[in-house]
Amino acid sequence: MKSCNQHLTLLASLFLLLLPIHLTHAQPVLSVKPAGHQGFDVWVGGKLVAPIRLSTNGIITASQVQSTAHSLRLSGLRCKDPQAATFAPDDFVSVTWPPPALPHPTSAKTTTLSNAPSEPQVRFKLSLRHFNAQHWQALLPGGKAPFHFLSCSMPTAQVWHQRGWLNATPNADPFPLLGDVHLQAPEISSLWNRNWSYICPLGAHPIPMIGVWDPAQRLYVGYDFQEARATDQSERYVSTAYCWQQGKDKSFITLAFPYGGLRYGELIYPKSGDVVASHFRLIIDTNLPDTEDPNERFQTRLFAHYQDALPRVPAMNDLSWLPGGVRLQDFVGPQSLDLYGPGMESTFYLPGTLIMRGWTGHREMPIDTAARRGDNAAIEQARTAIASLLHQYAKHVTVNGEECLFWEKPLEGAWRPEWGGAPVRTLHNTDAWYAARVLVELYRYDRAHGHDNPEYLQAIDGIFNWAKHFVWTRNEFPDVPSSPFAIGGTLSIAFLLDYYFTFKDDAQRGTNAQLALKLADHITWRYLPVWAMDSDRADGLLDSSFLLEPNSGRDWAGLACANEMFWVIDTLTQVYVHTGDARMRYYLRGILQRWPALYRPEYEDKITEYGPGSMTEGLGLFDGAGPGRGGRYNYGNADSLPLNEPVGNSKLRIVAGANAAIAFCKDGTHSDLADYQTDGKGACSFRIVSTLKDEFDVSFSYPYVDISQLPVYLQRNGQLQALTAAAVRHPPQALSSLYLSRLRNGDTIFIGAANLARHPINITIPLTYKDNDDVSKYSGVSSDFDIIPLSSTSSRKLSQDWNDLASFAGLAQGLHWTYGVPYFQKSYTGGITTKISGARAIFLFYAPKSIDVVGAPPHLVLDNGQTIRLSGQAAPAWRGWPPSFQRVVLMDYALIPSGHTVQQVVATAGNQLMGVTAFRGRMTDLQTTLHAMGAAATIYQQERNNLRLLVTFKSSLPSLAPGPIAILPGVMAGSASNFMALTGLRAKSIPITAPQLIDPQQFNAQRFPVAFYLGGERYIKTVLETGDAQAAIIRYLAEGGTLIVLGSQPYPLFYGDRINGQTGPPDPLFAKIGLPLSMAFETAPTTLHMLRAPDQQIMQAVPESFPFPSGDPRLRATTRALVDPANRYTPLISVQDAHGKDYGDAAFYIEFGTGPAKGGKLLYIWPTLLDSPQGNKIMGDAVAWALKHAAH
Repeated sequence: MKSCNQHLTLLASLFLLLLPIHLTHAQPVLSVKPAGHQGFDVWVGGKLVAPIRLSTNGIITASQVQSTAHSLRLSGLRCKDPQAATFAPDDFVSVTWPPPALPHPTSAKTTTLSNAPSEPQVRFKLSLRHFNAQHWQALLPGGKAPFHFLSCSMPTAQVWHQRGWLNATPNADPFPLLGDVHLQAPEISSLWNRNWSYICPLGAHPIPMIGVWDPAQRLYVGYDFQEARATDQSERYVSTAYCWQQGKDKSFITLAFPYGGLRYGELIYPKSGDVVASHFRLIIDTNLPDTEDPNERFQTRLFAHYQDALPRVPAMNDLSWLPGGVRLQDFVGPQSLDLYGPGMESTFYLPGTLIMRGWTGHREMPIDTAARRGDNAAIEQARTAIASLLHQYAKHVTVNGEECLFWEKPLEGAWRPEWGGAPVRTLHNTDAWYAARVLVELYRYDRAHGHDNPEYLQAIDGIFNWAKHFVWTRNEFPDVPSSPFAIGGTLSIAFLLDYYFTFKDDAQRGTNAQLALKLADHITWRYLPVWAMDSDRADGLLDSSFLLEPNSGRDWAGLACANEMFWVIDTLTQVYVHTGDARMRYYLRGILQRWPALYRPEYEDKITEYGPGSMTEGLGLFDGAGPGRGGRYNYGNADSLPLNEPVGNSKLRIVAGANAAIAFCKDGTHSDLADYQTDGKGACSFRIVSTLKDEFDVSFSYPYVDISQLPVYLQRNGQLQALTAAAVRHPPQALSSLYLSRLRNGDTIFIGAANLARHPINITIPLTYKDNDDVSKYSGVSSDFDIIPLSSTSSRKLSQDWNDLASFAGLAQGLHWTYGVPYFQKSYTGGITTKISGARAIFLFYAPKSIDVVGAPPHLVLDNGQTIRLSGQAAPAWRGWPPSFQRVVLMDYALIPSGHTVQQVVATAGNQLMGVTAFRGRMTDLQTTLHAMGAAATIYQQERNNLRLLVTFKSSLPSLAPGPIAILPGVMAGSASNFMALTGLRAKSIPITAPQLIDPQQFNAQRFPVAFYLGGERYIKTVLETGDAQAAIIRYLAEGGTLIVLGSQPYPLFYGDRINGQTGPPDPLFAKIGLPLSMAFETAPTTLHMLRAPDQQIMQAVPESFPFPSGDPRLRATTRALVDPANRYTPLISVQDAHGKDYGDAAFYIEFGTGPAKGGKLLYIWPTLLDSPQGNKIMGDAVAWALKHAAH
C-alpha cells in the first residue's frame, strides 16, 4: 500500500496531465495599480482586466493609499455621506500578489496549476460604527441596493458564476435576471430590484466563489473564498451578488452584507456595530474559452492547494442505505424513443405546447437496444421524429465562426404569462440533447449497416459545435425557467460520450472525439455544485461535505437535495470511468457515503421499508436556506442508482470504462476489483478481491459500449474457462451490462477474447480514510486544540450494518467539527493511554447505548486522583440517520483545574468512547462553542422527552381507537407520519388506495369511523371521472366519518390532481365543504405567538401561550367569524401578534351542521405546528380526543 504522500503526488501528477497545455506556458505579468482613492485596477499583459472598486458609484473611498512592488493597502475608509455609514479607523482593504514565476513545464511539483498569472490575496475589514439605510439608499441612483463593497465590473460578461452556477447575464439573455416572473417571486433576481441577483452568504455556497466570464474574450474574473473556508471560515456571513446596472456601473459582481434573509431575496441592511472581515483570492483567468469551465478550474486549485483540508473518503461504499422502494432487481433499460410531443405540465405552459422528451435518457443506449431486440418500428419512429426535428424545428446559429445546430425549448407554444410567457423560449436548454444522442446512434446504426447518412453527419457536426459553445442552460424543469439545474449536464454528456465512442477511430473526427471526452469532463464539473468540505464548522449535527445543490434558484440556495440529483451521480460515474479523472472518484466515494443525510425525518422498522418518497428536496445547510439550517422539507423523493447499486442478488457492482473502473458493495464493504485492464472499447479484465468466504454474484457495466456479444471467460486457480449462459447473463434491455454468477475471491474475469491486447490502467485512489492517519497533517485545526488519539489496544470495531437499526451505519470516519471543536472519528471505539497536560478543557465524544437510553456519562481522573465530572449538558455530535437508526454520539466537556494533568478517561458501562479533544486556548474563545452546545443539549433533551411522551400515548391506544383507521391516499411524510409510526397508530391503520377511495363498499364511515390525511398540498381529486375522489371524501364526512388532517405542507388538500400523476389547478377541499381556510400570510410578521383557546377540553397539554414556531411560516388558518354558525366549531390554537391582532385559528375541530359534509367531523392542525417543539403534545391531545369521540 502506497503512503498518503505517494498517493497525493500521483494525484497531483494526474491532474497536471488533465490540464490544458496552455497552463504550462509562461503567464502574462499581473500588476495592481490604485484607481485613485476608489479602489484598484488589475492589469494583465498591459490590459485592464479587473477594475475593482471599494463600492459602486464612488460611494466608499479611501483617504490613504499605500503601495509597494507587490502590495496595495487602502485605509481611512469613508462614505460619501457620513450619515449613511462611518467606518473604524483601522478598517482597510489590502491586496498582495507574488512576483511573476518562471514556468517549469516538466515538473509536477513546481508547475503552476492555476491558469491565473497569479492569485492575488485580497483582505478586508469594514466596521460599521454607524449605518443608516435611508441615507445609504439616497446615495444610489438606479433603485434599491444593499450595502455592498469590492465590486468588479465586466460590461461584456455573458455569465456570472455564483456558488458554482453559471447564470446568463442580460448580455446573453435578459430573461433570467430581468424577465422571470415565477408567480411574482423570481428565482434569480432579488425581490426588490430586478437589476440585482439575490444576496447569498458564502456559507450557503457549495463552491465559495463569485465571478464574471466572457468566453468570447476568454476572460474570467472571480473572488475565490476557498482559502478562508479551509482555514478561519471568516467568509461565512459575507455575501455575494451580481448586478446588471446601478447608476453608472454596469454588469458587476460585488460582496454584500448581510445576506438577504429567508431564501435570500429580501433587502436587509446591516446594523450599526456590525463588522465584516475576511479574505479571498482574486482569480484572473485570461485563457478561459467556452470549451473550458470555471468549476473545473476551481477543482484544480482546490486539489492543488487545499487537499490537506479535504475530508477523507472511504475506500469502498456500501449501498445498502438505498431505500427498499428504489432498489433494482435488474439493470435499467433506455428511455423511450418518443422524442417530443405535447407537454404534460399544463400548470406552467399553454395547452398544446411542444417540448422535447428525454430525461433519464443518459442511462442506456436507446437505438442500439432497439436494434438488438429487433424493434425496427421503434427505430423508424425515432427516424421519423429526427427528420421532423431537423427539417421543421432545427435552429442554426454561428458561434465563434462555427456553424451550430440545436433546438429550442419549447419547440412550439409558450409558457403561461404568470410563469414567464414567450420569453421563456431558449436555445440554451438541456432537454434537446437526448434527441441529439439518438441522432448519433441512428448514424452509427446506419453506418454499421453500410450506409453513411450525410444529412445526419452534417447535423451531428453542428450539434457538436453547439456542445463546445453553449456554456449555460436554463429551464431544465418548467417551474423554474430562469435557472440552470444540476441535471443540465446529464443529457449533453450522454451525447458527448456517444459521440466519443462513435468517432474515436474516425480519421476525420477522431480529434473531435477526444475533445468530446474532455468536454464531458468539463461539463460534469460545470453542473456539479458540490460542497467539498463543511462550510460551517461551528454548527452541530450538520456537515455539508459532499452534498449537492439542485439548481441556481434562490428557493434552493444553501440546501442539499435528493430528487433528480440521483441522475447526477449516474453521470459522474459514467464520466469518471471513461476519463479517469481521479477527482470524480473522490467525490463519488464521498457523495455515496453522505447521501443518507437526505432521508426525511421519518420512521420505518427497516431500511428496506423506506419507499421512493422517503428523501427530501431540501436539507438546509446554512442560515436563510428554505427549510432553515438543519431542517428538511417534508417532500421529495429518492431514485435508483442504476450505475452504482449491485442489482438483484449481486453483492458487488463494477463499472468500467476506457480509463478507470470502480466498484460498489451491498451488505458491507467486503469486495473490490484489482488489476483492471481494457482496450478502451469494452474488452477488459479484472480480478475480484473479497473477504467473503462464499461465492457471490457480481453485476458489471461498461457504459456506452455494447458488450452483449462479447464472450466472457473466468480464470480460477490458473484455469481459464468460457462462461456459459448459466454463469453470465446478458440483459436484453441493458447492452452495456452483464450479470456474473458465483464468483469468489481471486477470480479473474475476461470480457472479450482472452488473448486480446488490453492496457493496464493505473487507477489513482485519492484521499481515502485510514485509522492511522496523522491528524496533524490536516490543515485548519487551530493550535488551541489537540486531538488525543484513541488507543487500538482495547478497541472494538464499530458496526456499520444498514440492516441493523442499532448499528453506527452512516458514521463517517475522519476529522469532524462539532460546534467549532474538532475530533477524529475512527472505525473503532477505545480508550486513551496518553496523559493530557496543559488543558483548560477536555471535550469527550461518546456513544450511549441508544438515543433514548443514556446511562452515567464518562468522567476524567486527574493526577491527584480527583474525579472530574462532565458538565451534564451533553449535545449530539452525530446521530444515526434516517432517525429509525438508534445510535448517537454525544459531546460534553469538563473544565480542568490549572496545573493538573488528566491521567485517565473512564467510559462507564454502556458508553463507548469515540474521541477526545483537549483545549489549551483562552476560555473566552470557547464561549460561542459552550453556548451552542447548551442550546443543542436543551433540544436534545426535548427530543428524548418527546420519545417518552409517545411511548405513554402508545400505551393508551387500545382504549382509544373506535375501530379500523383509514389513511387517505397521499405521500405520508413529516411529523404526523412519525407520530403515527412511533405511537403504533400506523400499524393499526389501513392505507386506502385511490381506487378504493371512490368505492363506497371499500371506504365508508361505518367501516372506518376515523380517517387520517397525512399528505401535502396535492391530493387525488380524480380517479375515473372528474372529481370522483374529492366527492368520495365529502361523502365519507356526510356519512358521519371523522377526518383528521395532519398534513405535511402548508395548505393540505389544495391542488386537485388526477391519479395518473397529471397535476391539477387549485381546488381546495376545505372550500368545497364550507371551511374558510385562508392563506393568512407567506412571511410571518414579527412578535407573533400562539394562544391555546380557553373553554375547550380537547387540547390541554400545551401552555396557554407559546412562541410562533420556526419552520415554514406560511400560515393557513380559519377566520372564526366566517364559519357558518350552523356548524359546531371549536377553536384550539390561534395566532396573535403583540398588539392583539388575530391571524386566525391554526388548529380547530368542527362538527358540520350544514353543507355537503353535514354530519361529519374534522380536526385540522396547521402542519408547521406539528413540526414545532409542542407538536407531539398537540397531536397527542387532539388525536386522542378525536379517536375517543369519533363514534359518538
